[in-house]
Amino acid sequence: MLLMVAALLNPYSEMDNSLSGCRVLAQASANGVIHLLDLKSGQIHKLVGHESEVHTVVFSHDGNNLYSGGSDGTIRLWF
Repeated sequence: MLLMVAALLNPYSEMDNSLSGCRVLAQASANGVIHLLDLKSGQIHKLVGHESEVHTVVFSHDGNNLYSGGSDGTIRLWF
C-alpha cells in the first residue's frame, strides 16, 4: 500500500519491481534522479546521470541491470 501511495503522490514517476522476490524498487522522477529503495533495509540510493526528466525504469530479466530512459533523449544502463 505504501508503494502505491508513493506513485500516486508523484504523477511523473514510474516504478519497477516486476521481478518476483524483488529486493529493490526503482523510481524514475521529473528531476532526472532515479531512486532505488532497498525493500529489506529501507535505505534509499540515488542514481544521477540524466540531464532532465526520467520517463521510465525497467530491470533486466535477471535483475542485475537497470535501464532508464529520459527526455534528454538517452537510454542508460545501470549495473
